[in-house]
Amino acid sequence: MNKPRPPSAGSGDGSSLAPTVSASPTAVDSPVIGSMPLDVEKAQTPPDSTPPPDPSVSVSKPLDPSKSWREWRRENIGGGQMLFILLLQAFSAGLLDAFAYGDFETFASNQTGNMILLTLAAVGTVPVLLLLTGVSLAGFMLGAFIFGHWGTWAGARTRQWLLFTTSVQTLLMLVCGVLASPAGPRVTQHKGPHEWVVMFLMALMSGAQVCMARQSKCQEVPTAPMTSPLVDFLTDPNLFKRGRQGEEEKVVTGPRNRRMAYLGLVIVGSFLGAVLHRFANNWSIVVASVGVKAGVVLAVAVAKPCGV
Repeated sequence: MNKPRPPSAGSGDGSSLAPTVSASPTAVDSPVIGSMPLDVEKAQTPPDSTPPPDPSVSVSKPLDPSKSWREWRRENIGGGQMLFILLLQAFSAGLLDAFAYGDFETFASNQTGNMILLTLAAVGTVPVLLLLTGVSLAGFMLGAFIFGHWGTWAGARTRQWLLFTTSVQTLLMLVCGVLASPAGPRVTQHKGPHEWVVMFLMALMSGAQVCMARQSKCQEVPTAPMTSPLVDFLTDPNLFKRGRQGEEEKVVTGPRNRRMAYLGLVIVGSFLGAVLHRFANNWSIVVASVGVKAGVVLAVAVAKPCGV
């Protein structure tokens, strides 16, 4: 007996013993790992809460304190900051020479006058305190020689050198203040047998100061001489030109303005020193000079470097 054949799915009667299952796109397209599709496994995995790094944002590393200290010391002081420091030095030089000539009849910074006084003393033209004038010239030359070569080797515009030389200058003036004070040693006070020590220390400090100004490449502010800056100011072709806000005008009138500020501060410092010498005492001038020198050290410490 022949068994009846089951109808196929493609038979024309439209009936089927097995239900038709529609294939899910996910079930067909997704590969299967074990008994679970990969898409389902990804959906059940909790997402990572950490956002991906942005390549455009640079991550800053913690600063090395020792490296920061080295970089700070080796920075070159900017031109504008250096100008302010030198103008303070010029004001201090005016104070100091008022004290030096008022008490010792010689100069601590202006060595042109001392050279003329020495020639007058050599010929016997006028009475000159030869010892004090010679000591001042020798101290100035020694300070210029030592600090000039030392500054060239150390870097004349670096912060560490400027801090060192201005601190030494302040210390020298502080010692002068102690030796010249009414409570100091009598042998080093005015008219004492060793008053030349005070004169020598002031001239030594002045030599270091003028070298610092010359090596800073700000030629309009030498901090002590007056003749050359005065002539350069009076013969400046832009002497009567109005200074405007444009960059070109600043470049043209900048040297004139720096010389004018320098000459004015030296005169003001000298005038203030003369007033203190006349109505107070000579020691007060040294104290004022020490205060200005301390301000110079502070200005060097907080000055911005080049390019900032």
